[in-house]
Amino acid sequence: MKCPLCGETTAQAPEPTTQTYEINCLTCGKYRITFAALREVQTDSETCFKLASWNYGQNLGGFAPLIDVATVESVRAFPRPQTARRIDLYLGRAISSLGGKLLGSINITDPRLKVASWSPDDKDAIAIAEHLTARGAFEEAAIGERRLGVQAHILYEEMHEERTATVQVFVAMWFDASVRDLFEHGVSQAVNGAGYEPIRVDRLEHDQKIDDKIIAEIRRSAFVIADFTGHRGGVYYEAGFAHGLGKRVIFTCRKDAIKDLHFDVRQYNTIDWVTPAEVIAPLQNRILALFGAGPKGSTGPI
Repeated sequence: MKCPLCGETTAQAPEPTTQTYEINCLTCGKYRITFAALREVQTDSETCFKLASWNYGQNLGGFAPLIDVATVESVRAFPRPQTARRIDLYLGRAISSLGGKLLGSINITDPRLKVASWSPDDKDAIAIAEHLTARGAFEEAAIGERRLGVQAHILYEEMHEERTATVQVFVAMWFDASVRDLFEHGVSQAVNGAGYEPIRVDRLEHDQKIDDKIIAEIRRSAFVIADFTGHRGGVYYEAGFAHGLGKRVIFTCRKDAIKDLHFDVRQYNTIDWVTPAEVIAPLQNRILALFGAGPKGSTGPI
């Protein structure tokens, strides 16, 4: 049957006994999807593709998610992963298609590779394949094809080592008592659940200047979470410094404070919250979508 997400005729689904379809797609993976979610995306091809790519990432972590209307809305707001991560995903899927062999050929616009690398059209997939060819992972073959050699496996292993080199996530936020519970009962649970370790500089023992310590810890971190509640200058500085290093920053803010975000920040998709618990699911799912499960191992999407 045709997969509701990726659109490829590579899916199997038994007749539903509840208000949920259980689907096993050879292109984007296993998932369950509610009737309501299907109605929500049936005319939205862009969101369907994002869901297919997101679902593939969840399957890589060992999870077959339930896609409901809330999941659709959450994934719809996701930015694509960073380019380096997309290249990593493309190469990993290409290697897995060889079935354990070191050598083999691929079609560079294979739908499986496009879904894995969040590439909605052939142009993106071709650009990634050309980059990997320039790096020695692929060799030219017939038109539209590439040969994989040993270098492809070596490069992928190097990418994997880089990706798992750090478990640390830097959390920039106001230290005021009014948001103290956000870290303990919101952010830290989401970060730990995604397989990473959250840190706040105010909780570390050090004898350096606080600014030096902040800079050092941001450099060491896989990515940064910045909560702008209270609109503290230090949080804006830390987020900006991380951007300058090329690190991804995930933005959060208490709902009643969103209207006062600085105009430079408003362009970014910001997770809003009222109670700390409300940040857990969207934050954990966004981390998994952007970076995959961390070195500690993920408990799965919420």
